[in-house]
Amino acid sequence: MKIEKLSESRFQVYLNKFYIKEKELETDEDLEEYFKSFFLTLKNHYHISMEGFYIIQVYQDSFYGMVLQITKEDFDYFDLEVVDMRIRIKKVDFLYRFHEEDGIKKLSAFGDLYKDQDQIYLKITKPLDLYQLGMIEEFTTLIYQDTDQILKRAQYIELVL
Repeated sequence: MKIEKLSESRFQVYLNKFYIKEKELETDEDLEEYFKSFFLTLKNHYHISMEGFYIIQVYQDSFYGMVLQITKEDFDYFDLEVVDMRIRIKKVDFLYRFHEEDGIKKLSAFGDLYKDQDQIYLKITKPLDLYQLGMIEEFTTLIYQDTDQILKRAQYIELVL
């Protein structure tokens, strides 16, 4: 799990499939139950207090896991001892933008390569183990928003070794 604090009321959480351990998190109800225990974990282990009303945008990818964008909404009338949330789920294909040329050869076996402008992206096409996922995180930057737009513009490329 990786947490990025964007502001006092916004942060992102990266939950790879090995962290969530294949839990059934397909419906709003599944996610709401998971988030209740997740918020306790944030409070107890990371000292992030979760009280109030939150909008949680969930980006799900079958090969990576989830990225959460969590935004706290300020309501004067909301009981601060309670946690409530609105969950929005978006299933997408995550892309991985290379930031080092060395990684392209090492990681091309894990999926398809695309080029958009001067950027090379990897779209995972098969399950990865923890080591392989770590390699991808070392050589790339995870892209989870507007990936369908990138794929529409991008050109599929084949790497000849």
